[in-house]
Amino acid sequence: NYKDLPSDLLNIYTNSEIQQGKYLEDSEMSFKKFIEWFKGRKEKQVTRLKSQAGKKRAIEAFNKSDENNHYVVLSTAHPAKFPKVYEELNIQIKSLPVALKGLFKKEEFLHSFDADYNQIVSFINHNN
Repeated sequence: NYKDLPSDLLNIYTNSEIQQGKYLEDSEMSFKKFIEWFKGRKEKQVTRLKSQAGKKRAIEAFNKSDENNHYVVLSTAHPAKFPKVYEELNIQIKSLPVALKGLFKKEEFLHSFDADYNQIVSFINHNN
């Protein structure tokens, strides 16, 4: 049952089977191998995260996800990226990482969109 699978990733996996000359020789085995490949891909993404908190959130989201519910974790490395929130909570940020110098001079943007995978990927690719 390939329903509700991420079709873009399924296409990548299917192409790897085609290149190996094993395209759907055994559909049940192909499905199992795709699930293994998909989990391995997600695990690699988690290991690339720098903070333990980010890894924990990503693992929780991955474990909660199933064919009916998909979770996306968008996180930031430093609270200085949300100065207004901290001002409202009367929390002072004591130091700012060098990489974030000049942050407060930049214009702030807020983008809202539906929970649509393709729309999110398109937005990230367009604005990256």
